[in-house]
Amino acid sequence: MRGFLVVAGLMLLPSYCLAGLSGRSDTLITLDNREFQDKKGLEERLDINYGDQKAGLHGGMSLGLRQRDDEDEGHVYQLYLEKKLSDNGSAVRLGRFEQADGLGFYTLDGIRLRLSGDLTSLLLYRGVPRRIEGLRSIEGESVSGADLHLHEQTWGTFALDGRLGWQAFEQQGKTERMTVGLKAKSTDTRRRNGEPFSLSLAGSWLMDEKMWESYQLNLSAMLGDDARLQFDYETYEPATEVLSFRDRFYSHYDSGRQSQSRAALHINTRGRHNGSFSGRQIERESGDGGYGQAINWLHRDGRGLRFEAQLDRLVLRDDRASSFYVEMRKPLSTHTRTVLGGVWQRQEKKLAGDNNAVGIELRLEHMLRIEDARPGLLFTTQLSHIWNSRLEDEYRIALGISYRFNDHSPGSG
Repeated sequence: MRGFLVVAGLMLLPSYCLAGLSGRSDTLITLDNREFQDKKGLEERLDINYGDQKAGLHGGMSLGLRQRDDEDEGHVYQLYLEKKLSDNGSAVRLGRFEQADGLGFYTLDGIRLRLSGDLTSLLLYRGVPRRIEGLRSIEGESVSGADLHLHEQTWGTFALDGRLGWQAFEQQGKTERMTVGLKAKSTDTRRRNGEPFSLSLAGSWLMDEKMWESYQLNLSAMLGDDARLQFDYETYEPATEVLSFRDRFYSHYDSGRQSQSRAALHINTRGRHNGSFSGRQIERESGDGGYGQAINWLHRDGRGLRFEAQLDRLVLRDDRASSFYVEMRKPLSTHTRTVLGGVWQRQEKKLAGDNNAVGIELRLEHMLRIEDARPGLLFTTQLSHIWNSRLEDEYRIALGISYRFNDHSPGSG
């Protein structure tokens, strides 16, 4: 499969010289003790996209480098070339590219063909899946698949679309699965939200085991003009292994595979305030199930200020956790923005004992213009600290530099 990357790379080089380039480069320097010891790190990522509308070509390249004490890793996340076959969306892609499905989020060394029509579209792919570090991902010998998509069809104020797929994954054996998806909704252009009612179903069926691997149900209905009632049921597993500052306080019940039922009432005052009340029931494959409630409030002032607060309560048999999270985003100038977050949590665990935690996070973002260039350089500073009563305190310091560029040369579209 390395031959695919070589061919794609050789085809990209002459095209880069003729087509318009766009993309971004990111550099991040970190110092933290997330793994219970002080560690320094350097992460770099380069994403380049190009397009030539006249030739019907589109391509991309994504490179990453991670250095952490004695660990050095380099990755080619994407290196592909795509050729447009028709004006309705049909195209063929060759090389290494990112893909997301029931297996998770991974890169695929192979080929992908999309055939689009007025009523349906067909997606075919085959290649070798590669794991992406930090995400719930997989590696295997090969993966093949076909997805048939029924484009949205409308009858008056009713709309319907659906998907049907097949996938074969090989890694010390072969696993075949069927995937289905269906969404029905009503539409009303007189409403601000446009969807008074919607129902969506999705699932993955293991053909050899003859059992459901995962399934999701979502039901949403408007109550008047300012409120929406939503019900969700899903089998869930976190997609990322590295939790954010906010998610770290929910990791004790968000880790591992679980099923979750959730009902929520969302209220929109049509002004600067939004709120929601939700309750959920959780069942885990390993460990105890439980239930929880949450209240969320969001305020915007129309001048860029955004304030959010959430109160969360969870009970898992003999374990309990109460959390309160606040975050404020405020622009200090046209080029500078600050984000301030804070968390308080109390954990009561029968075996491990109780723990009280208080955390703060400060992020400062500043855009530096380079002459008349619109993208410029984005400098980011992040400081966070978590004080624990029983566990070891945690901290993180990060400095980031991002540069975005966009070159619309003739013929790039």
